[in-house]
Amino acid sequence: MQPTLNGIIGHTLQKDEFPAFPVKIWQAVTGGRKYIYKKLSGSEKREIMTHPFRRDSRGAPMPYIEQRQKWQFFTETTIHFMDGGVARIKAPRTALEKMGALDRSRLRHSPDGNTWWLEPNTIVSGYTTSGDLVLVDKVSYNFRRPDRGEVFVFDTRGITGIQQRSNSPQGAGSHYIKRLVGVPGDSLQIVGSDLYVNDKPAEEKKIREVMRGEGRHEGWPGYQLAATEGRTRWRRYLDDPEDVLTLKSRQNQIDNGKDPIEAALYREYAAMGDNTSNSLDSRYWGHVRDYNLVGPALLSLWPLSSGHWGLIK
Repeated sequence: MQPTLNGIIGHTLQKDEFPAFPVKIWQAVTGGRKYIYKKLSGSEKREIMTHPFRRDSRGAPMPYIEQRQKWQFFTETTIHFMDGGVARIKAPRTALEKMGALDRSRLRHSPDGNTWWLEPNTIVSGYTTSGDLVLVDKVSYNFRRPDRGEVFVFDTRGITGIQQRSNSPQGAGSHYIKRLVGVPGDSLQIVGSDLYVNDKPAEEKKIREVMRGEGRHEGWPGYQLAATEGRTRWRRYLDDPEDVLTLKSRQNQIDNGKDPIEAALYREYAAMGDNTSNSLDSRYWGHVRDYNLVGPALLSLWPLSSGHWGLIK
């Protein structure tokens, strides 16, 4: 399973500041830290191929940058260049953006969106810190419904917004882990730093801790609206104070014409990270359906030095 409890986050660091090899090994084993250095373009800009199928909301082609999982644990980003070259980097695209290699200052496009390139002297230099490897209870949801406020795991089948942003058609082998903040029939809205559920602040203990910045969430910003940058490219669900995300229940789906058995599989849930300033979640891509559910997260098994080892609450 892709370890994403706290996200795989990229950090910039100059190559001459990398530690010695034994230290790298120790940090990788105990903390999931991985150092990366790769030169992506020379003294001139390097044009990227456009994706043969993927288009943005304007109909313009997307850059041919793929993100794939290997052996269910490791993520690799591949960039296809017009000169026939291919760059493979063992990190997710979001981490590379944080490291300054694929952010807006380096990854550019023409006004019509038909040509993409990397600016001259684009270098990936830094390290990634891994999310947590998680033990999941795959039995409970066969006997009970998910509870608002618990941490749960789901696969990404059919969640179009995730696929658009990763440039990778993700299937049952790709999983996310988030806090469940909405169940079928709920209406969600972000007001200030609070999450409103059915027109009032959420009452669940863990969600309230996030809103108030209490416990291990001390200093965090609470629930934030989705960033509006790039809004015209993909739909967003909670990026304006007036936005409301409504989750359909089984009865709603029956009323929409689905048969009772199918309707149960299409019940909708909402998932958010506790640190919403650094989370891709339902604010961006909407609901999770019943057929996506895997189970509640039980234990964080690795890395040992993350500070999150143990029971997940």
